Amino acid sequence: MFNEIGKKIKLIAEIYAAAMPALTLLAAILTAVRGGDVLPYIFAGVPCTLLAWPLYGFGQLVQDVHDLRLGDGSMNIHGDDLPQL
Repeated sequence: MFNEIGKKIKLIAEIYAAAMPALTLLAAILTAVRGGDVLPYIFAGVPCTLLAWPLYGFGQLVQDVHDLRLGDGSMNIHGDDLPQL
């Protein structure tokens, strides 16, 4: 379940980033059909969609730390970029 958790977090962030605008648009359309105001959906949908970036970044961070701990060389680190741990 916790194997490759960084990749799973990044996948969840990608799904969230794709689903949130679609769900927001669907809710706005349904509200517009009923004669409601769609502006709150736009103001709520944009920040919620942008929250996928920090989630993806966290997944990348987890994956990088895991790869560093394993020391398997899967990260493409050049010799002068980081100090030797």
